[in-house]
Amino acid sequence: MPENEKDVESNTPEPISESEVSSSEPEPEATFAETLTTEEKLINLQEVVSSCHEVITGLQEEKAELVTSLQRSKADFDNFQKRTKKDRITAKQEVVRKFLEQLVPLLDNMGFALSALENADDSVKDPFFMLQDAFVKVLESHGVTQIVPQTGEPFNPEIHQAISVVSGDVEGEVVAHIARYGYAIKDQIFRPADVVVQKRRNYTSDTEI
Repeated sequence: MPENEKDVESNTPEPISESEVSSSEPEPEATFAETLTTEEKLINLQEVVSSCHEVITGLQEEKAELVTSLQRSKADFDNFQKRTKKDRITAKQEVVRKFLEQLVPLLDNMGFALSALENADDSVKDPFFMLQDAFVKVLESHGVTQIVPQTGEPFNPEIHQAISVVSGDVEGEVVAHIARYGYAIKDQIFRPADVVVQKRRNYTSDTEI
């Protein structure tokens, strides 16, 4: 064999066995968690729990503030709706009041005309009654009612206005004659009814007329 071939064989490295490879690899280092003691792990866990409690408390406080803000906004909106509704009713009543101021004298004159036609034929009076009823229905559609006293009913200063007083054999004070109807808008008196009041002679009433 030539000398140079011998040199090549002598320089070829010998194969390394698997046992030698495995023994040469460095062992993995232990993780940080594995180096902590049980007490240290417990302390860390308590810190995490405490931090979670702080987050939950903060969220609860934020929720309470949002609920309070929502309730306040709802209350403000409810109050706004009530004010708006009240303003609408007031504005409507004011329109009706101005309408009544112009219409009531016409109704009064119609009533006086009907009184003057008391003994006239129905063919003469019926058109006036029909016209009067039409006006009353229009008023009722706008929340207006007539105050129509009845003869003999007790005098009520809240809805009656006495224009004169006559004596008679009666108990207390009663309506003797209706001079003019009154009108009310809803529960507010627009104008009381004008009436003649009858009371017993020498009768003393606590009601000022």
